[in-house]
Amino acid sequence: MSKEVTNDNGILRFEFTQDKFGARPKNDDGALASLPMHDCGQVGLISTYGSDDFIVDAARVSYGKGTERKRSSAALLRYLLRHKHTSPFEQAEVCFYLKMPMFTAVQQLRHRTANVNQYSARYSELDEEFYVPNRLHLGIQATDNNQGRAGLFSEEDASHIQTEIVAAQQGAFDIYQRLL
Repeated sequence: MSKEVTNDNGILRFEFTQDKFGARPKNDDGALASLPMHDCGQVGLISTYGSDDFIVDAARVSYGKGTERKRSSAALLRYLLRHKHTSPFEQAEVCFYLKMPMFTAVQQLRHRTANVNQYSARYSELDEEFYVPNRLHLGIQATDNNQGRAGLFSEEDASHIQTEIVAAQQGAFDIYQRLL
């Protein structure tokens, strides 16, 4: 049985195996590695598929008869990255479990970086869990930059804003519970 080990970055991993990532689950249902994020988020590495060798082999498929192997595998990987030849990298995949506030999840989808399945409030009951931003993350909207801040709210104003956020989320959750 593998022993859980937390590294210097706070990432939960499992005892050494022969894989490059140093992570293997205790059981098939477990994450290879996990790390809490911010106040209520989490990222977990669920599975990996492929390897550097898969990528190198896929790249070398395009070499024709009589083509010499001129680069080491490491040099070929660097070449592919440097020249943005990315299709061979599709031969390796990672699967993550991500728990995050909705506004972060929307950005993840917006950038089309993944295939996504999402927890369904239609088929499963949601937990009573809300994202409330830290007071230091509550900023006054900049007038000259819609994506920027013009400073932080006072401690009193930030506390009032947090109270309003919690009240709105609790009210919405109460309605959700009644409608179930």
